[in-house]
Formats: sequence, structure tokens, C-alpha cells
Amino acid sequence: MEAIGGEAANQWRAAKTSRQAWDAYRRAEIAFWDTQDLRYVRIHTAAVLRMAETTLSQTALTQEHRQHGWSEEMATYLASKIGEFRHQVETDTFSEHEAGYVLGRTLIEEVSPKWPDLDELHVAVDLAESALKIFSKRLGLGPK
Repeated sequence: MEAIGGEAANQWRAAKTSRQAWDAYRRAEIAFWDTQDLRYVRIHTAAVLRMAETTLSQTALTQEHRQHGWSEEMATYLASKIGEFRHQVETDTFSEHEAGYVLGRTLIEEVSPKWPDLDELHVAVDLAESALKIFSKRLGLGPK
């Protein structure tokens, strides 16, 4: 029993260390994008969104995808939402300060959080979410 408890404690410590590293990476990523020209941030954001949109709309779902909550409807909905955001970014009409949150929340509600980064669909949405959060911050959108 003690061995099981020790292993659980080791896993918890490793998860905490991993989360701390991830948080540090995110802060560094935001700091980097804060130093870049807004035109480049816009181009980068549009490219990331186009890649995510394409991935979601062209990936054939496997049985494993389905077992973890993915459906054609969910992939189509997210691709459409990302496409709307991409169009707004490209036409300088983007004003949705919670766009990244909208994508992340939809994903959490529909797809099993126990399988977060083992498929290309989830990774595509995560990258789109991150790009939109950074772009929103650079535009000064959000709560005042």
C-alpha cells in the first residue's frame, strides 16, 4: 500500500513540475509575441487558425476519436468557429476578446479531458486558442 501511495505522490510531483514548466513557457511565449510587430502577429495568427481549420475539416475521425468524444458535428462546428475568427483577423474586424476561451471551453465540454493532447484535432484547437489569446492581448481587447 505504501508503494502505491509513494507512486501517486511521485506522479503528483511530476505533474506539478510539468504544470509549472508549462506556465513558464506560456509566459515566455506571451513575452515573445509582445516584442513582435503587430502585422507579423496578425499573419501568424491567421496562419495558425487556417491550419487548425483545415485539420478539423479534413481529418477523418477514427473509432478512437469517437470514443473520446469527437464527432463530425463537433469538428465541423469548431472548424467553422475558427474560420469565422480567421476571417475577422484577416479583415481587421476581430474584436472577440474571449475567442480563445470559447474554443477551449467548447473542447472541454465535448471532448474527454482525459485525452487532451494525443490527437491532431485537440492540438489544432489548442494552438488556435493560444494564438487567439495572444492576438486579443496584443489588440488590447478584454476586461478593462
